[in-house]
Amino acid sequence: MNKCGHTGIYLASAAGRTGVVKNLLQLGASVAVECGHHGTPLKGACANDHVEIVRLLLDLPDDVNTKEGPFGTPLRAASLMGHDSTVRTLLALGAEVNTIEPFGDALPAAAMKGHLPIATTLNKHNSNLNNHGGYLGIALQAATYRGRYHVVKALLDAGASIDERGLFGDAVSAAVSAGND
Repeated sequence: MNKCGHTGIYLASAAGRTGVVKNLLQLGASVAVECGHHGTPLKGACANDHVEIVRLLLDLPDDVNTKEGPFGTPLRAASLMGHDSTVRTLLALGAEVNTIEPFGDALPAAAMKGHLPIATTLNKHNSNLNNHGGYLGIALQAATYRGRYHVVKALLDAGASIDERGLFGDAVSAAVSAGND
């Protein structure tokens, strides 16, 4: 661990250094140590769209649905950061789309940031449109609060409830609270 509290494998994973990650794994580096901005090497790779490293790390006995760290699950981290290829890889490897975390699940994260392709992918994998959880509530509230109207339309077309209530009330109240028309 360096003086900032980061392990070598965390730094290599977050930076996309596949060869270094392979070498560190062969030398027995632990992928379970919580450190860095993302929490684990897997989440660092997911948040930075390093799909090959995600696959390497998931070949180990690492849990694709682990929740530790500030980004929540690897799927939520990839969804929040807008990394469609990583999201698709995680889903193919068994990531759970409806895991509720303190900051919400993957769909509200994608909706909040306006990542329509990811929101669509998650919806195709049976994401619960009305899962509660997270600061901005359900996906529709997160999208309306942040003014992501292309995502709002897609969520409504998919059957999201406009009447579900969260931190800012319903979706219309969330938009008004943020000053969005």
